[in-house]
Amino acid sequence: MVTFDHCGMTYRIPKGWKKDKEDGTVISSPDGKMCAVFIEPEQNDIDEILKNIGETIDKVVKDAKVEGSDSSHEINGMHSRSVHGTGKIEGKDAEWSVEVIGVKRPLIV
Repeated sequence: MVTFDHCGMTYRIPKGWKKDKEDGTVISSPDGKMCAVFIEPEQNDIDEILKNIGETIDKVVKDAKVEGSDSSHEINGMHSRSVHGTGKIEGKDAEWSVEVIGVKRPLIV
């Protein structure tokens, strides 16, 4: 289990996945083809977070481009908004998807 105290959220790492960072902010699938990155943003406003999402995920995805507009839904009773796009990871073309979950403070996944 990994807890983000600032956001008030706890999650369980899927069986077979591994922590790439000890604090659980980056986890990856057993085959290494998929990863999840958890970011606790400084902003509290989800609209503001989504407006600047390209800059936020630039630490992982270079040349991030948002495709389409965000969608709103619930995940286990928590309000969430998602957006997706393309970019480059380690020089290779990549697709990405981001959830901004509205918990005590927003959490970017």
